[in-house]
Amino acid sequence: MKNLETVKSLGIHKIRFIYTSLFVFFGFVIALVSYFSSSYIHLVEIQKDLKSSAPKELDIKIKTLQNHIKNLDIILETIAQSDIFKTYLEDAKNQSAKKNAHDLFYAVAKNHSNLMQLRYIDAKGMEKIRYDRLNLKDDVLKIEDKELQDKSDRYYFKEALKAKPDESWYSLIDLNIEHGAIEIPIKPVLRIAKSIHTQNGLEGIVIINIFMEEILDELRTSSHFRVSLLDRDGDFILHSEHQKGTEIFCDWVKYLKPTSTCNAYTKDELAQITKGTYAKGEFFYKAIKTNFAKADGLIISLKPKIEKIKEASNQQKIYLFIIAISIFAISIPVAFFISLIPANLHKKLTETARALQKLSITDELTTLYNRRFFNETISRELSRSKRNNLSLAFCIFDIDFFKLYNDTYGHLAGDVALKSVALVLKNSARRSGDFAFRLGGEEFGLIVSSTTEEDIKKLIAELLEKIESLKIANEKSTISAYVTLSAGVVLLESSTIQEVDEEIVFKIADDALYEAKAKGRNCFVFSKAT
Repeated sequence: MKNLETVKSLGIHKIRFIYTSLFVFFGFVIALVSYFSSSYIHLVEIQKDLKSSAPKELDIKIKTLQNHIKNLDIILETIAQSDIFKTYLEDAKNQSAKKNAHDLFYAVAKNHSNLMQLRYIDAKGMEKIRYDRLNLKDDVLKIEDKELQDKSDRYYFKEALKAKPDESWYSLIDLNIEHGAIEIPIKPVLRIAKSIHTQNGLEGIVIINIFMEEILDELRTSSHFRVSLLDRDGDFILHSEHQKGTEIFCDWVKYLKPTSTCNAYTKDELAQITKGTYAKGEFFYKAIKTNFAKADGLIISLKPKIEKIKEASNQQKIYLFIIAISIFAISIPVAFFISLIPANLHKKLTETARALQKLSITDELTTLYNRRFFNETISRELSRSKRNNLSLAFCIFDIDFFKLYNDTYGHLAGDVALKSVALVLKNSARRSGDFAFRLGGEEFGLIVSSTTEEDIKKLIAELLEKIESLKIANEKSTISAYVTLSAGVVLLESSTIQEVDEEIVFKIADDALYEAKAKGRNCFVFSKAT
C-alpha cells in the first residue's frame, strides 16, 4: 500500500512537472514571438508616422518662412506709411524733417537685429538715407551723406522701382558680395523693397537687406527630418546632408560651386516637384507658392533621419525586451500554479493580459495615456459625441523652449519637468469623459467632453497659470523665468461636430498651437470648428 502511494505521488509530480514545463515553454515562445513581431510592427509604425507627418512638417516650415517674411513686409509698410517719412518726402531739404526720418530709420534698424542694411533710394537711384550693420547683431552704423552712392544701375533698384505700390519686391536668397567676391565667412542675404508713391508720383524705394542665417538655421532644424531648400533649377540653397568641411557640402551650389557631386534632378522630376507636394522614395517635396519665393522658385525637401528611426526603434526594442522577459518570468510561477490549480488558468491569463494592456496604452515616463491610445480615444469620443449630439474640446500643449531647457539643465531635469507638467494635466482630467495624453516629446493633449466655450477657456487658462506657478526655473526662456506652456484649443459644438473628423480636429488644434507660439508663447489660441 505504501509503495502504491509512493508510485501515485511520483506520477502526480511527473504530471505537474510536464504541465509546468509545457507552460514555461509556451511562455517562452509567446515572449519571443511578441518581441520580434512587436519590434517589426513598431518599426513599420515609425516609418508610417514619419510619412504621414511629412506634409504637416512641410507646411510648418513654409509657414515659418512666411511669418518671417511677413514681419519684414510690415517693417517696410510701417516706414512707408509713417507720417515722419511722408513729411520728409514732402520737403527733404528741411533739416528737422530729415533728422526725424533718420531717427526713424535708425530706430527700426536698431530694433531688428537681423537687418543688414536699411535704405531709402530716390527715384533717380541716389541713396538718401542708409544704415548698415556689418554682422548679425552688431551695432547700427549711419552712413554719412558724403558716402551715399548712386545705385541707379543696380538690378534691385530697377526691378523694385517697377513694383506696384501695394506689393513688395523680393530678390533671390543669395550670398553677400564685397569688392566683387563672395564674403567669407558667407552671409546669406535676402533683399525686400517697396516702391514709394505720393501725390507727386514715384518718389523712390525703401529697401532692406536681411541676414538670413538664423532664419535658414531655424528652417533646417527638425527633430525627425533632414531639411533641404532648393531653387527651381534643382540647385541646393540648403542641403540635408550639410557637413561643413567634408565632401558632403552642397549648400549654395549655384554660388560656391562645390567640387563634390550633389544630388541632381531630371527635368521631369523638377516639373513634378514645382507643381506642389511631391514624394519620391524617402524624400518629400513642396514648392512654396508665395510672392517672396517666386524669384528663386523655392522648394522645401524633407528626408527622414535614419538615426532617429534607429534610436526610436532601439528604445522600443529595449522596452519590448523587458516586457518579453517579464512575460517569460511571469510564465514560470503562473505555470506552476496553473499545474496545481487548473481552475485558475483563465483568471491568471486575464490578469496578465490586463497588465500588458495597461503597459501598452501608458506613457512610461509620465504615466499619462500614450499616443497610440490617443488615436483610439479621439476617434471613439468623437463618434460618441456625434451620436449623442454633445460638444467636445481638444487641446494640444507644448512646453515652451524645452530643447533649450534640456540643453541647459540636462535630460534628467527635463524628465522631472515633463512629469510635473503631466501631473497637472492628469489632475485636470477627473471626469469620465476627460483624458490626458503625452503625444510625444514635450507635446501633450487633453480631451474634454460636454463642455462650453467659457468652461474650456477657463480650464486652459488655469492650467497654463498652474504650470508657471510650479516655478520650474528656465533661465533660457525669453518670456518667463519659469517653464511655461503654449496651447491650441478647438471646440466642437453640437451644431458643427457632425461635419468634422479626427484629422480635421487635430489640424485645427495644431494650427492654433502654432499661432499661440507665434503670438509669443505662454498663452493659448482658441478656435471653433465650423
